[in-house]
Amino acid sequence: METLKRLIKYGWTNFQHAFHGAVKFLHGALFVVAVVGTISPHFFLTEDKMTGYAHKLSMFTLIAYLIGIAFHRHEEKEKELEQQKRTSDEVIAKLKQQLETLNDTQLQDSRRRQSIYDQLHLIPSAPHHYKVAVDVFNGYALSSITNCHAYISLIYENGDIIRPPAANWQAHITPQDPLNLDKGRLRLCWSTHTPIRNPAALDICAGESQSLEVFKFDPDGKWIGILSERWDDPYRVFLRGNKVYTGFIEIASNDTSAKQFLIQIDLRNRQHPLMPKSESV
Repeated sequence: METLKRLIKYGWTNFQHAFHGAVKFLHGALFVVAVVGTISPHFFLTEDKMTGYAHKLSMFTLIAYLIGIAFHRHEEKEKELEQQKRTSDEVIAKLKQQLETLNDTQLQDSRRRQSIYDQLHLIPSAPHHYKVAVDVFNGYALSSITNCHAYISLIYENGDIIRPPAANWQAHITPQDPLNLDKGRLRLCWSTHTPIRNPAALDICAGESQSLEVFKFDPDGKWIGILSERWDDPYRVFLRGNKVYTGFIEIASNDTSAKQFLIQIDLRNRQHPLMPKSESV
């Protein structure tokens, strides 16, 4: 049924266009007839016959006029529809261009964020005054990494937790109040002292690195003190120094997805007690 309706509608539309074209030709013919019919009777008809002829001619002209009005309106409607179609095509083309521009922008931003992610690295550094840090390197040469935060997560048992070695030292996690080092409680701080001392967040310029404070350790290897976002005031936790610990350091920023680096802490390696083992991909 729907197919039949569409076929009838299509045929009627074509008929209107064809008829409209025929009427245009008819209008031209009527103009010629009107001119000839107005002038010729003065040469060939008497005054009495002219009256009847004028009546018929006026009626014929009125009918032709009414037909002309209808099809003139049809022609105007076609022009309006054509103008609306051009306007709609222009709007659609503009929206399509804006969508393509948006997609290109999103694609470029996605590629930039992925490039930053791929070129973000953790580089071990030697201890200094029994303090261990790692360098976070931004290998992406075209942009800084802004608002960088760092977190640490370690695998250990409650029996590995020890009391603060000095009476005036404090720790969040103690043998009396044990807790696993999970992300969200484990923010670290950076080594820089400007614009503030050991900030919890900073920017890393393109091609540059920033030092991240991780822990202090006992010269005799008896303990490891994991630092917090407030450095050593207080520490995060003190652990036994005669054990190897594994975990993650995670770098989060405004410019790319958070990236995790598998790490190992081993005080037997005095050259690099903290070593990155692999990184997430």
